[in-house]
Amino acid sequence: MNEYFWLFVWLFEAFLFLFILNVKKKMDIFKPINMLILFMVFSSMVSYLGYKVLAFYGFWRQNANFEFAFQLYTVAGFFLLTGYYLVSPMSKIVKRSKRKLNIKRLDKSCDIILTVNVVSFVAFYGIFFGFQFPMLSILPDQVRFEIIAHPMSFILTRFLYPASVILGFKLTTIKLLWSHRSKNKKILDSLLVAITFILFVLHGSKMRFITPVVIYILNYNTFIRKVRIKDLLRLKYVIVIVMAIFLLAEYTHLRGGLETYKKISKQPLPVSFFRVLLPPFRTMAALLDSPPYIQTLDAIWISAIPNEVFGFLGYSKELYKSKLRDTLLDIKEINLGSRFVGGTARFGIIGELFFNGGYPCLIIGMIIYGIIFALLQRYANSKSFGAMIANALTWSLVWLIVSELPNNLPMFYLQFYFLILLGFIVSAPKIKRKTR
Repeated sequence: MNEYFWLFVWLFEAFLFLFILNVKKKMDIFKPINMLILFMVFSSMVSYLGYKVLAFYGFWRQNANFEFAFQLYTVAGFFLLTGYYLVSPMSKIVKRSKRKLNIKRLDKSCDIILTVNVVSFVAFYGIFFGFQFPMLSILPDQVRFEIIAHPMSFILTRFLYPASVILGFKLTTIKLLWSHRSKNKKILDSLLVAITFILFVLHGSKMRFITPVVIYILNYNTFIRKVRIKDLLRLKYVIVIVMAIFLLAEYTHLRGGLETYKKISKQPLPVSFFRVLLPPFRTMAALLDSPPYIQTLDAIWISAIPNEVFGFLGYSKELYKSKLRDTLLDIKEINLGSRFVGGTARFGIIGELFFNGGYPCLIIGMIIYGIIFALLQRYANSKSFGAMIANALTWSLVWLIVSELPNNLPMFYLQFYFLILLGFIVSAPKIKRKTR
C-alpha cells in the first residue's frame, strides 16, 4: 500500500462521516463537528498539494512519510466521531440558557473592551517606539524579548488575544443593529473596527485578524441566516476567498522583513505561495519518517493557570513554558533542520498526541476532542450568548488541528476566562430602580 491508497481511505472516511452526521438534515458546514472535519480535510489536502508543488520545483529535500500521516488522520477521524457519538445523545442533559441575547448590552461591552485595547496598544507603542508603528514581528529577537518582559506588554496581551474574539462579536452586533444606528454611531463603529484591524496587522500575527472574520461568519450562521455551500461558490465570494488567501501568504512573507520578502518574491509564485500555506500536515509527515518523542501535554495544566497564581505559589510559569518551547525548537533544529522549507515546526494536535504517547495517546485525545465538540454543538444551537462563546471556542479548537498545545492553549484559556466573565455581564438581569 502507498500514500495514494491511504489518501483515498482518509477522504472516503471523512466524507462518509459527513454524510452520516447530516443524513437527516441539511448540511450545515459551520456546525462545530462538520467544520472540524472539513478543516481537517482542507488543511491536509492543501498541505499535501504544497508538498507536491515544492517537490516539483526542487524546494523539498526532506524525507516524508505521507502514508503514515494519512493513516494517523484516518485513525484520528474515527475516534473523533466515536467520542462525539458517545456524548452527543447525553449532551441534551446540559441545560441551555433560555435568556435571549441582549444585543445592545453586548454592543456596549464590545465598544468598551475594544477602546481599552486600542488605548493600551497606542500607549504600548508610545512607550517603546515614540509613537512610531513598526510591525512587531520584524524586530530583532533581543528587542522583542525586552518588550515581552516589560509589564506593559503583559497588560497588552491580556486585552489583545480576547480582543480578536470581541471584534468578531462587534462585527456581529453591527450587522444586527446597523439599520437602527445613527449616522454618527455608524462612523464611530467603522473607525473602531478599522483601527483595531490595523493594530492587529501591526502585531504581526495572522490569527489576530483571521479570528474576528471567522467568528463573525459563525455568528452570522447562528443568529442571522444559515450559510449554504452554494453561497460560498458564488463568483464574488470565490474571488474574495482566493484574494484573502493570497494576501495572507504575502503578509506572512512580509513579517520576515523587507529583505526576506524581496528574496522570496524572486521564487516561482507557486513555491512562495504554498511554502507558507498550512504546512503542519507535511511537517508532521516529515517527522513521521523518524518519529520523535516529545513531552508537551503539560501545557494543558500549565496554560490553564494564570501567571499570578504561579507567582503567588513561588514558581515561575515562564520556566515551565520555556521548557515546552525548547522541546518544539529541538524538533525544528534536530529532526527537521533549521532550513526546513515547510515554513514552521508546527505539526498539529494529531501529530503532537502521537509523538507524546503513540496510538493510545492519540486515541484517548481524539475521543476527548469529540466529546468537547458534542458539548459545543449543544450550545451552538441556542440563541443566547452561550452560542457566541461556543462559536469562539469552536474556532480556537478547530485551529488546534494546525497548531500545538503550547502555542494554542494560552490564548484558548485566556479567551475562555474572558468570555465567561463577559457572559455574566451580558446575561445579567437588568436592575430595576425603585420609584417612590
